Amino acid sequence: MALTVAPLLPLGPAEGAQGAARAGLVMYELQPPEGYSSTVAELLSEAGHAVGSARDARGEKYVPVRWEPNGTATPLSGLGGDWMWAKAINDDGIIAGTGQRGRCAARNATLLPDEKPGRVLKNSLAQTINNAGQILGSAEYWDVPTRAVIWR
Repeated sequence: MALTVAPLLPLGPAEGAQGAARAGLVMYELQPPEGYSSTVAELLSEAGHAVGSARDARGEKYVPVRWEPNGTATPLSGLGGDWMWAKAINDDGIIAGTGQRGRCAARNATLLPDEKPGRVLKNSLAQTINNAGQILGSAEYWDVPTRAVIWR
């Protein structure tokens, strides 16, 4: 897979950029991977890697994305489904996210190690992952209310 290098570009005179400038900050746009339109960033690691999601140009699918510290965006696979979100990344680069097949289907939490297929946690949402590999999220069951859970 070829990487698309996207330079970090200061945004225009939007209110967010003006507010950041007043606070002494510079706001940079994280460009979407090639072939994708809008993006959402969820978490920034201590090493400067960001994770989130990007929507395809037709608005039919979301894919998880990892941004390198230099702004390079890489779409990821392995969460399963048409709607996928990367929610968190730990210092080892393991990404926790959620995949869903269709808008009304059950969601499944998944881990994305770069070199291994992801592990699926059925009927659940992953919110964050720590450096020990523990995942915090929620599990959905048919016969009981949604529960907060930690996978170890």
